[in-house]
Order: sequence, then C-alpha cells, then structure tokens
Amino acid sequence: MHNRTLGAVFIGISVVLFGIRYLTAAIITINSQVYILFDEALQDVGKAPVILSIISLAIGLYHVYGSVFVQWYKKDLNRIESNWKELDESGSEGRNP
Repeated sequence: MHNRTLGAVFIGISVVLFGIRYLTAAIITINSQVYILFDEALQDVGKAPVILSIISLAIGLYHVYGSVFVQWYKKDLNRIESNWKELDESGSEGRNP
C-alpha cells in the first residue's frame, strides 16, 4: 500500500472515530427532548474516541506529507548525483595519469 493511500485511510479512520462520539451520545439520548442530557451523554462517552481520532489524524498526515517530502528529496538527490557525475566526467578529461 502506498503512503498516500495509507495516509488517506488513517484520516478516514480519524473522521469516523470523531463522529462516533457524537453518534453514541445521540443514540443514548434518542428518547429525550432535553439538550442538557445530550451534553451529559457526550461527557459520559469519554475522550477516548477524540484522542484516538487525533492520533489517527496525526499518523495520516505524517504518511500523506511524508510521502511528498520523500519524493521531493529523492528528486533533489538524483539531481545532485547527476550533477556530481557530470562534474567528475568533465574534471577527469583534462588530467593525464
């Protein structure tokens, strides 16, 4: 699996985990008409889905942007290597061993 795809999967997991907290609180308070009860249910669900969502988002962004930076560095390293070879070839023509 490519890094960008893996990053997109982790970002998707992050979105699902973030929404699960609100969905769970809504299911708990489905028979109630009081919004204060929804806030209490939201607190009862806890912070675990939000924390896991943030971790998953960080991993996803790392994979998405990490793959971009790796390609950028590879391109620069290849350019440096080709310039180095050209410099070696042009510098060795004038010398006699």
